Amino acid sequence: MVRFILLQALAFCGHDESHTSSNKGNFLELADWLKMRDEGAKNILDNASRNNFLTSPYLQKDMCEACAKQTTKAILDEIGDKKFSILVDESHDSSIKEQMASVLRYVNSKGHVIERFLGVENVLDTT
Repeated sequence: MVRFILLQALAFCGHDESHTSSNKGNFLELADWLKMRDEGAKNILDNASRNNFLTSPYLQKDMCEACAKQTTKAILDEIGDKKFSILVDESHDSSIKEQMASVLRYVNSKGHVIERFLGVENVLDTT
């Protein structure tokens, strides 16, 4: 579920995540969809203790960071011992926070130039 939400660049939560809400947010709606189609997932999610619904923003951020680490490892495995370059660009967002974006560029075994986005980091100064 987390990988799907990240791949689609969706928000995890909605405005009203109560049981009576008609739209509980992407994460809970996807969990409900999964429960309707997979009996094993239904048993796990329906029998989870009250504090184990995976809806904590801190836990969801940890899950996102775990996916980011797996993705970075897959990119590094794909590069192997080939030469690569690092592209770094800076900008500021609408709240005037300085940000730095990082991209790896390399040539794959078929001779195609590949660029892989690594992430955006908030920085104090971009000099």
